[in-house]
Amino acid sequence: MRELTALAKLPNVAVKLTGGPFYADDAYPFKGLHRHYRAMYDAFGPHRLFWGTDITKMPCSWRQCVRPPAGDRLDPRSRQETHHGRGHL
Repeated sequence: MRELTALAKLPNVAVKLTGGPFYADDAYPFKGLHRHYRAMYDAFGPHRLFWGTDITKMPCSWRQCVRPPAGDRLDPRSRQETHHGRGHL
């Protein structure tokens, strides 16, 4: 994780968060992933994170895949930015 978040110092680097549930040790809302998502959010911010999923291999429903679990923990302004086209977490 340190190697990934260190890339945040480069302004032309963004991160696509995809497939996390496939690797999770726990069920939805995948609380085991929240600290990793939070670290990436804190390093890159909402403008350089993109939420994606490969539904064909996910251990959860489509609705759970497209709703970022960490989104519930964001302040209202960040939630607005990440869900309305300025970045996607």
